[in-house]
Amino acid sequence: MFYKIIIKNWEEIKVISKNSFHFCYRGHAVGEWELKPTLERAADKFLMDYDQLFDQEYLIIREFKSVSRQYLNQVPDPNNYIEWLALLQHHGAPTRLLDFSFSIYIAAFFAFETSTSESAIWAINRYRLNDFLIEKMYKDPKRKLRNLILHDYTIDVANNLLNHEDINVVNSVLSQLLDNKQIIFTVTPDNKSDRQSIQKSLFLMPSTVSSAFQEILIKQLNLEVDKLSEEYAKEITFDELINNRMNYNTSIFKLIIPRNVCLDGLKDLRNMNINAATLFPGLDGQARSLNYIMRSMEDIMLQIKERKN
Repeated sequence: MFYKIIIKNWEEIKVISKNSFHFCYRGHAVGEWELKPTLERAADKFLMDYDQLFDQEYLIIREFKSVSRQYLNQVPDPNNYIEWLALLQHHGAPTRLLDFSFSIYIAAFFAFETSTSESAIWAINRYRLNDFLIEKMYKDPKRKLRNLILHDYTIDVANNLLNHEDINVVNSVLSQLLDNKQIIFTVTPDNKSDRQSIQKSLFLMPSTVSSAFQEILIKQLNLEVDKLSEEYAKEITFDELINNRMNYNTSIFKLIIPRNVCLDGLKDLRNMNINAATLFPGLDGQARSLNYIMRSMEDIMLQIKERKN
């Protein structure tokens, strides 16, 4: 089941944060935005068939590798494809990865920072996502000792799925390990950027780019909906979420957050030292954080506008 909850105040999000260790979060400034990686968005924008995306992904990675040494003092190992993909994501290239955070507060910042209407926070049960790979990991007689840890196992699986130069390796993982099932799993590269560390980030990675991210997710989690949009979601109250739904059996829910809650949340997040300057270390982050000078006046301006009306 896919749930949606309309949040009434900032304190409700703080309560959710204390009861949802097994979830990961993604904030959207516009509530209607879909869960869709940038590679998929680019394909939709430029009218490209998804069956072409694996080859396009290879061209993107290869081109990035060829120019990155001009700008980076250290680069990943050539065969550590997931770290190359994480670098691409970090610098704004289209990839199959979708950014999430272990922290609902960081997801809230990204939802609230530029929102001028209803925003949203998606929550996905990362334990449910990884169930399939956990089962395979324990049954795999060939696994290396390092793969006793799920983190290492998912990195190995990701690197094999991204091995564009040896399609036999990719096909072997898809057919033998995944039993030709399309799945999404969490992966966190060993060598994180400072931004990824600060943002407590992890990636959701689909095993294939030939199908839409949402389609894979819906089928994998047995959601029994046609699309992850609000008209297909079952609306429940905040109390029902906390008392009955914050458990392993809940796969995904979406928090709908009104504009006034965003403003309250941004003030509290700033007191927690969660802002653009801390989440994006460097001068760019400092400059981006100055938008708050304008944003801090918003609640006053909204009150003035309401009085005039």
